[in-house]
Amino acid sequence: MIRYQLSGISDTEVAVYNLLGQRIRLLMQGRQAAGAYELTWNGRDDVGREVSSGFYICE
Repeated sequence: MIRYQLSGISDTEVAVYNLLGQRIRLLMQGRQAAGAYELTWNGRDDVGREVSSGFYICE
């Protein structure tokens, strides 16, 4: 579960990266109103392949 909060309307992008800095999955991109949000990542990349176990960074 990925949780984040916005204090005002914002262009938002939430993505998952591997430790090499390569984007693995774009979870959200768009304009969002102020509020609290939750996203779930299913462990798959942008084309639907399951990624290997390891450490990933959400930004």
